Amino acid sequence: MDSKKYNNVKLGVSIGKGITSFIMILLFVVTETSTTLQAYLAGIFSNIYLQFISFAAVTGVAAGIIFFPVNYYSEFYLEHKFNLSNQTFFKWIWEDMKSLLVSLVIGVPILLLFFYLLNKFQQLWWLPFAIMLFVISVLLARIVPIFILPLFYKITPLENEDLKNRIQKLAVEAGIKVESVFKFNMSKNTKKANAAFT
Repeated sequence: MDSKKYNNVKLGVSIGKGITSFIMILLFVVTETSTTLQAYLAGIFSNIYLQFISFAAVTGVAAGIIFFPVNYYSEFYLEHKFNLSNQTFFKWIWEDMKSLLVSLVIGVPILLLFFYLLNKFQQLWWLPFAIMLFVISVLLARIVPIFILPLFYKITPLENEDLKNRIQKLAVEAGIKVESVFKFNMSKNTKKANAAFT
């Protein structure tokens, strides 16, 4: 496998997607499409929070449809072309759907919190929002390994006693309480090396 070529293509796609996203957002604002959409949603919903979530939903769906070919190329086709993926097309779609659902469950409340703080504190919105994001990140660090990770991977106890003891010793030295050590198999989706540790 030509890893340099693979990395260059992935980087090129990522840069191209970023530039395209910027141009689309700029056009969305300059052409006043965003204002038109906001006015349309205001005619449907009287509640500003429903307007905001609806606005985010419409733009999110539109972006998802527009960028689907790019995501397919970079996340599925390219991975198979370089023999790095173990996923079928339907499995790739299913994993993406699960990611989307988890993102919605976590992201929608955060979006609503952001909008509330923006309206409540005006120019100082960033301060309470930063504090709340810190709290949320701490909570997510506790929740992800227990509730979210098992949605994507089968979690099993680590059988290598030597490695398990070394991890527990490291945790004790770091002042972290560890009840047990588990493993999850990322190779069900990818053949790439990964150093995921949580």
